[in-house]
Amino acid sequence: MDKFLQLKHWQVFLYLLIVPAFIPDNEIGEYISVIYGFLFIVWLLKINEELYKRLPKGVNLNIRLLQVNLTVSFLYFAVIQLFTGGYHISSEQDNYAIYGWKMWVYIPFTFYILYSYGYSLHFTAYSIHTIEKKLYGKSTEYTALILGLFFFPIGIWSIQPKINRILRTPVAE
Repeated sequence: MDKFLQLKHWQVFLYLLIVPAFIPDNEIGEYISVIYGFLFIVWLLKINEELYKRLPKGVNLNIRLLQVNLTVSFLYFAVIQLFTGGYHISSEQDNYAIYGWKMWVYIPFTFYILYSYGYSLHFTAYSIHTIEKKLYGKSTEYTALILGLFFFPIGIWSIQPKINRILRTPVAE
């Protein structure tokens, strides 16, 4: 698992950008997408757990909230992908006629997933920012880290080396 956590930035970039392009657009592709999403969530959770272990005392981040948010988001993604083949809500179609009562489930969960995504960005960026400040006396600007994570496949070129450098440091007792 340590090798999986410390992938090089170009390996993570290829994994996140190139691999999904080759997932087929059929029923087998839906299963592959769910497995791919599961591996991504496990990777994200493990990195954040390792960062959390290295945080200085007194930092107010909730790892349980992150774990619950990402787990619920993944389960929602898996259910939507496996049972409905995904959904597409837009102003150009009669959404209620297509999705019916399910639309009243899709919309709130979509907002919940946006919150979950925002919290995971904050958790990772703030962890990196705080740990760098503690270890090196200086750190990357929090806003730059948030933007790098927001533009994830591209921002990983600058963020993954920081994560690798932090994960090479021993965990303080």
